[in-house]
Amino acid sequence: MFDVITFGSATRDVYLKFRKPFLDLKENVKAKNIPFLGNVCFILGSKVDVEDVFFTFGGGGTNSAVTFAKQGFKTAFCGAVGDDIRGKIIVDELKKYKIDTKFIVKKKGMKSGYSVVLGEQTDRIILAYRGASKYLDIKDVNVGKMRAKWFYLAPLSGCSCGFARKIFDYAIKKGIKVAINPSKDLINKYKKWIIRVSSKIDVLILNKEELCFLLGKSFVINDLEIKKYIDEIKITPKILIVTKGEEGASVFLRDKILTARALKVKIVDKTGAGDAFGSGFVSGLLKGLDIKESLQLATANSAGCITKVGAHEGTLLANSSYKKVKVKEINI
Repeated sequence: MFDVITFGSATRDVYLKFRKPFLDLKENVKAKNIPFLGNVCFILGSKVDVEDVFFTFGGGGTNSAVTFAKQGFKTAFCGAVGDDIRGKIIVDELKKYKIDTKFIVKKKGMKSGYSVVLGEQTDRIILAYRGASKYLDIKDVNVGKMRAKWFYLAPLSGCSCGFARKIFDYAIKKGIKVAINPSKDLINKYKKWIIRVSSKIDVLILNKEELCFLLGKSFVINDLEIKKYIDEIKITPKILIVTKGEEGASVFLRDKILTARALKVKIVDKTGAGDAFGSGFVSGLLKGLDIKESLQLATANSAGCITKVGAHEGTLLANSSYKKVKVKEINI
């Protein structure tokens, strides 16, 4: 039996580091009298120097799997890759972390997902090609052999949204605990379903944008307002987590809210921070930690992630410290 099986996307990632920061590139655009609307612009036909290139693998499902493996858990990953060299590289890289790959589906005639990450630190753009990851089908997976304490559903999109529903139903039937970090695509297609089954979800993880999308709100002001709205539409998972970037994250329970601010670290690359947080929190529960300690571990794991280039390279090992994270508790 596995401690955890993760589900989600798998991609080959390339990071491009520029000689000049994005702000300089923006100034170049302005200097040539080209309208600038707050986006990064490149002049058509130009050649932009790149200082360095870094290859790794990413995707919500694989990023989460790496955290669980580094925390010492017996981990498997389930997702779809193409029948190509990128797919082989992704599988080989997962094996280096001792992540079981027998549930990976190889889609014939399809290409594996690929992401190009432009920029550095807080300024970045991700050009994402989902590829085979969008076409994970329950018929392609030997579900009967999936025995685990936890299923961790990272964001899935496209046709894979239907897979998420079916694998959730299987987990509930088999008494497997479930953590879900739904994509906006899944929320858009199955919002009513998420609300209806929320009481059966052990951990529901949303960033602020995803939360607003689920609530049907343009923005939320604070945690008490969030609690009011989730109670109104009856979102009732055992644990609800809302991540807020540099503001940290909050855990909503029946009778209290726990909040931890993000640790101040030197930011190198924010890619994968959300995956590191969610999988870090569930790792705490797997270790038998209480909610407060799990929040501390999640916060520290996310902070570690952003100190290195790549979506999982900086995530913590099992013996890493996390107790310095301060947690505020509000009874409601």
